[in-house]
Amino acid sequence: MRKFLYTFVIAVTCVSLNNIPTSASTTSGLPENYSPTRVVTIRPPYGYSPGPISVRLSQSEIVAIRQMQTIADKWAPEVNIHAPIKWYIEPGTENSPTLALAKQALVQAQYLLSRPQLTDFSETSIIIGRTQRFLKKTVAEHNCFPNLDFLNDTFLMGATICKRRVIVINFTGYFYVKSSDDLGVASHETTPEPALEITPYLFADRNIASLAHEWTHRVRRLPSENLFAHNEPLWLAEGMAEVVGGLSIVKASKGRKTYLDFHVVRLRKFSDLQTTCRASLTQYRNRSSNVSGCEYLRGAAAVELLLSRFGGIRNVNRLYDDSNLTGDFVQSFSNVYHMSLRAFELRADKYMSYIRRADHAGVKKAAISQ
Repeated sequence: MRKFLYTFVIAVTCVSLNNIPTSASTTSGLPENYSPTRVVTIRPPYGYSPGPISVRLSQSEIVAIRQMQTIADKWAPEVNIHAPIKWYIEPGTENSPTLALAKQALVQAQYLLSRPQLTDFSETSIIIGRTQRFLKKTVAEHNCFPNLDFLNDTFLMGATICKRRVIVINFTGYFYVKSSDDLGVASHETTPEPALEITPYLFADRNIASLAHEWTHRVRRLPSENLFAHNEPLWLAEGMAEVVGGLSIVKASKGRKTYLDFHVVRLRKFSDLQTTCRASLTQYRNRSSNVSGCEYLRGAAAVELLLSRFGGIRNVNRLYDDSNLTGDFVQSFSNVYHMSLRAFELRADKYMSYIRRADHAGVKKAAISQ
């Protein structure tokens, strides 16, 4: 469940990955590397941006982005089967342009995450609306009564609930909740959906990924049921959902959006990582008031590193399967990756330090030396 309000820094970014040179190896043993750095410029493919956006990437980011684009380009499902879906869409929401794009991304997430081990094909209910009344009524009709006390009895944005068999999407939250002042504003529920071309690109990207993000949580539960390992790090659960959401949009866009676009928008521009989420990744293993959304931001960067350097999605699936058997996610991480979870978290901390360092260097300062 998206339980926090992101801090947004609206700014800046379209270059093909072919324009990102790298001489470094992309093997899993490659140590993190800051230099040589490279300035790239993108133009966000969805939503409004006042102009192109330029950022400086560390060498580690360049390598990771190349590998992630390869995953997006070449992924093929092990088996083309999906758990069935039943839709419950509030009247008036059916023709939402954002919903149409989110559905396209969802299809790609289904393909990406399909595999023979998904033997539980019980129906998934996806409930989409603009009003709390519709969402709560429809959820209750599923004999589903989640605890919303910590959210002021509100479905804020997206949630996967009731043994992950019900997905709830509140598009009013996605469209209009930008700060705590926007919570519970009744007039927002009847305000027309903003046109995609005038929606700030940071919001547009997040909103389109909504269904793919929540589907990742749903599929994580499918092969495990009550054998779910409860010590799975929060940063991995939310980071995986964020990255799958990004990969799914890249795949669904048919070339309009690259993984570089996703990386720049979500990891470099969605939040000010210079001042937020500065603790070690280990601190974001468990849900608490201190994580403040960092499980999403730092989690996405860590999962990007994990997928790009350590065996892609196939190894993550092996990790899930092993943890379902052992009941101990930390032990299973060592079994699959032959290093401790803490050792990887330290490496991910280094990766994030280079992202911060490149961000701190800035484009103008870097341009002087070129």
